[in-house]
Amino acid sequence: MDIHHHVGTLDVGASADGAPWTMERDLEARLALMERYAVDAAALMPAFHFERREGPRSVSRANDRVAQYQRLGGAEQFPIALGTVDPLMGEDESVAEMRRMRDELGMAGVVWHHRFQNVYMSDERMDPLLRTAEAFGWPVFLHVFPESTMEAPWTLEKWLERFPGVTFVALDSLMAFTQSRYLLSLGHRYDNVLFETAGAFPVGRLIRSFVRELGAHRVIYGSDLYMSPPTYDSPSPLLEIRASDLTPVERHEVLVGDFLRLFELEGA
Repeated sequence: MDIHHHVGTLDVGASADGAPWTMERDLEARLALMERYAVDAAALMPAFHFERREGPRSVSRANDRVAQYQRLGGAEQFPIALGTVDPLMGEDESVAEMRRMRDELGMAGVVWHHRFQNVYMSDERMDPLLRTAEAFGWPVFLHVFPESTMEAPWTLEKWLERFPGVTFVALDSLMAFTQSRYLLSLGHRYDNVLFETAGAFPVGRLIRSFVRELGAHRVIYGSDLYMSPPTYDSPSPLLEIRASDLTPVERHEVLVGDFLRLFELEGA
């Protein structure tokens, strides 16, 4: 089960062959890739490259697109949908959109990618939004892309300390060796954060290291998949996990159990 699939494009609206993006075309390619690598299910979240000319309405449309994609693909393949809000569009607008995400769209969590939302993760305008997520009982997904100072580990630590009752998922956390060591240190100090595997740096067996030091219940499989254009041809972290010397129990926790438990799904 993959915690990290984006709905939308990585560019300005054209797929790799220049054809316009369509949901049906994207879904067909996504399901084929999932089947090829025996990935049974995935959590969906917005792409963060969408135009924001209409402010809050643009954000709402991005969330609507994720919900529509989930309905089109089916709950078996896509049991979880996540939405986003823009901290710069104001507390009232953002909290109202989070309520809509929960009540109308049936979303189960909230995600941010601050380098694409033009605000530091540590910005105080995040506080009321995280308080809302806490009140909803939602997990919070935060990208910590290593090339962005707007998503640096210290910006994550602020919220881990302030919201001990919220479960955070640090996306892209193993993409660089040095940053992974900072994040591993955070993991030892705070038990309310899970670390996701997308783009895991191949040298040093980082996934194994995190499992051995923090436990398999703190590491969750995700691949950061876009289909338009595809972000990869093969999911290298998945292949690494399957080839590793993790025990069968540890491997199941990383690949399935943590996903089910995070969202309180059947089989957790």
